[in-house]
Amino acid sequence: NEFTNTTNNLTHYIVGGRAVSSNFEYPYMASIYFDSTGSGSYQHGCGGSLIADRWILTAAHCLVNRDFNRLISADRVQVLMGETDLASNNGIAIPAARLIAHPDYDSITNKNDIGLIELVEPYFAPLAVLPSTDSSVPALRDPGVVLGWGAIREGGTLSARLREVS
Repeated sequence: NEFTNTTNNLTHYIVGGRAVSSNFEYPYMASIYFDSTGSGSYQHGCGGSLIADRWILTAAHCLVNRDFNRLISADRVQVLMGETDLASNNGIAIPAARLIAHPDYDSITNKNDIGLIELVEPYFAPLAVLPSTDSSVPALRDPGVVLGWGAIREGGTLSARLREVS
């Protein structure tokens, strides 16, 4: 959860925020689980957003194995929907059918760090709304909301509860 502002070379961290109170506040939010060893044991690794009934928008760096510079195998990825508390195990797990990273994604600079996960079956919930090219919303300098299961404080442990920060 780090980003660099290239105009002034400052690095900012997204930490803290408040715990999301219910699964209905952000029904499009997805937790992406990975089976890194092939043992069938999945662990949360990234967040994403449901943008169509079978598609999750996420970061390409979540989908690429940097050791081998290739996509992770889709059969080692599941998406958990409908849950804000990862400790509760109450969400719906849907396996990934296909992973797609931006064709010009650069794992060194993280340029074009965007990817898609196609689900094996549809998940019907309200979708994250993406602005169109000609949309005036959001306007430059409008505040936005960032969601994730990130650190509660800088250098701290990750939260099992979905958090939001403006």
